Amino acid sequence: MPLYLTGGGDQSCFRNLDQFFLSEISDHAAMLVVPLAVDPEDYEDVMDRVGSCFQRKVDRFELAENVDKIDREELFEYDAVFIEGGNTFQLVQAVRQSTFFNYLADYLADDRIIYGDSAGAIILGEHVKTAFLGDEADEDHEKLQDYRGLSLAGDWAIHCHYQSVEKDQIQDQLYETGIPILALSESAGIYLTEKSLKVFGEEPLTVFNFSGAVDYPVGSELELEALLS
Repeated sequence: MPLYLTGGGDQSCFRNLDQFFLSEISDHAAMLVVPLAVDPEDYEDVMDRVGSCFQRKVDRFELAENVDKIDREELFEYDAVFIEGGNTFQLVQAVRQSTFFNYLADYLADDRIIYGDSAGAIILGEHVKTAFLGDEADEDHEKLQDYRGLSLAGDWAIHCHYQSVEKDQIQDQLYETGIPILALSESAGIYLTEKSLKVFGEEPLTVFNFSGAVDYPVGSELELEALLS
């Protein structure tokens, strides 16, 4: 279950994570880019950014403007899926309308890679209510009734654009939902597997569980079971 998650800041903050990502994929790789958290006029900027970061190892980038055209067999032709950030609730609406996202659990189970930035990271958690938190909160123009995420990040919810002044809000949400939270500032990133995680980027990861909040500095390697206690 290799997930690469970033907190929504400038991609230059995640050079160490990107270098690790590139070391884990094969030469001449293919990447599927899912831009559905942003509007179509921004798709070209998304491709420019992704290409500039990963072109050293990735030969083929495919923009998934219409994920309904991608079936399970085609998905498995890609070595990695990159889910772009933007408005989390816009992305959730796309998830609800397409069967494509149902294939991602099998994709991860086959040790394929998903890289999620901001909204693209949040959607992988147990729920997306964290997108309501803080000064960088997303607006729910979709007026969603269902805030479940894709549940691909284990027993965790993901919060991005985290700032320390949000601690009380996050702790309240944790007790409301019963789901612990991995909070990434704009320059924090993590590599997450089924049993462990490692902190990348330029700032600590903050873990919220029922014992409180703890900061883990860049370079920390943590067992997920211990973080839940």
